[in-house]
Amino acid sequence: MITRSIPAEDVLVAHELAALEICELRRKGIPYHLEEHADRSGRHLDVVRDSRADRAESAASGEER
Repeated sequence: MITRSIPAEDVLVAHELAALEICELRRKGIPYHLEEHADRSGRHLDVVRDSRADRAESAASGEER
C-alpha cells in the first residue's frame, strides 16, 4: 500500500521529505519503508506500508525498521 509518491526531481529533498514522513508513521507504530522507482513521468520515491511478510522476516532476522 503506497501512502505517498514523491517526485524525485531533487533527490536530496525528496529523500528528506520521505524520511520525515516515514519517521512520523513509525513513531505512531506503523511500519513503513521507502521504495524508489522510475516511470514515464520521472523518478519517484514511494512511502510504502510494510507487508506482513516483510515484518515477519524482519522480526525473524532481528532487523529493526
